[in-house]
Amino acid sequence: MQDQNPDLSLQAIMDASPTPLFEVDGEGHIRSANRACATLLGYTPAELVGRPVEELVPEEHRMAHPRHRQYFAAEGVARPMGDGRPIHVLRVDNTQVEVQITLSPLVSGVLAAVVDLTDRRKLEADLRLRTHQMELAQRQLSEVALIDPVTGARNRAAFFEDLGARLALSLRGGHPLSLVVLDVDGFGAVNRALGEGAGDELLRRLSAILRYTSRRSDLVARVGADMFTVLLPETDSKGSSFCAGRIRSAVADAVWPHGPVTASLGVDTFVPDGSGPQDQSVDRLGRELLDRAKAALHRAKDDGRDRVVHARDLQAGDGDPK
Repeated sequence: MQDQNPDLSLQAIMDASPTPLFEVDGEGHIRSANRACATLLGYTPAELVGRPVEELVPEEHRMAHPRHRQYFAAEGVARPMGDGRPIHVLRVDNTQVEVQITLSPLVSGVLAAVVDLTDRRKLEADLRLRTHQMELAQRQLSEVALIDPVTGARNRAAFFEDLGARLALSLRGGHPLSLVVLDVDGFGAVNRALGEGAGDELLRRLSAILRYTSRRSDLVARVGADMFTVLLPETDSKGSSFCAGRIRSAVADAVWPHGPVTASLGVDTFVPDGSGPQDQSVDRLGRELLDRAKAALHRAKDDGRDRVVHARDLQAGDGDPK
């Protein structure tokens, strides 16, 4: 037998849907609602029937809503409500919930399908949090990979990254860049006499002295067994010699548990000539700067240790290519 009451059939279809649905007539009154509306809004279907739909609209948007209904009735095309803007509806307790509403035209009104976005927003927030945590963990792992485990200074790989980056900035900005290379005088004898534990403790203390005597912009790295580097951005030859001298004095004046410790230091300064990074190889410049600083370090060792030598003071034939 053919169903004689199509409204009952429509209501049965609506009630079978897990999505909250309600039908609004041309005057803006709710004509029918399904059971899922009770879960979302707190009203039973019977309590919704006959209410102006504007009662579900937050007060700040309520005055404009009848005009929006008229626009939709004139269009007569199914579409999402709000043009991508966040939409909220009022619950029976006057709290708001963010939703997504799809409007479908009917012969004498509109059918609204409402999706609660609360869980979706929680999932999105959780995903953002997890993504942020993963990015933070990756950054921390990257940072750990660039740290010397014995001294806490930056390691050899980090030094060459820093050297390339600082040289590029030096070329771009036209500022000088200085490099200090340091090693401990007689470190091998300390290791042989007292053991690696004592040697590691000496290196940790030396690393702390380097960080304490350096500026915040300077970069301290351990690049060998007892060899350290200090990159001095925007520092000329005079300034770098002064900084190296301060480090040498701090090492010599420190209290060491197993007797006096001194260090020899070699320094070199790169001054951009204005040709720019496109005309010069940062890798080549970095190797040359390091080689000159090491040559100055070897001269400091040869001249009696516990001293600073700048590459500009090397005599021709002593490894200074300039």
